[in-house]
Amino acid sequence: MDKETLIEKLKEMDLPYEVDDYGAGERVYVFGKQAFAKKQKQPKKYKDLYVPYCRIGFMAGGEIYVRDNGLCDYVNEQQLIEILNKLAAE
Repeated sequence: MDKETLIEKLKEMDLPYEVDDYGAGERVYVFGKQAFAKKQKQPKKYKDLYVPYCRIGFMAGGEIYVRDNGLCDYVNEQQLIEILNKLAAE
């Protein structure tokens, strides 16, 4: 999976995301759907609400590096889809 395929999947799943450009490449931040919506609609009311997220980076050789709520590891496509499904439910 590459960045473009991931973004298509995120749009299909209706998950909020941001693409961040840093020195060595781009990272994609994906946020928990329900918590993100609450925080966007009523930021004062939900100012202390934690929004679950994962950061996805694409490394040379096609490896996918994920930071999922603080846990960092390389994952395969199936594991990445499981993380995205979890964020879609949160």
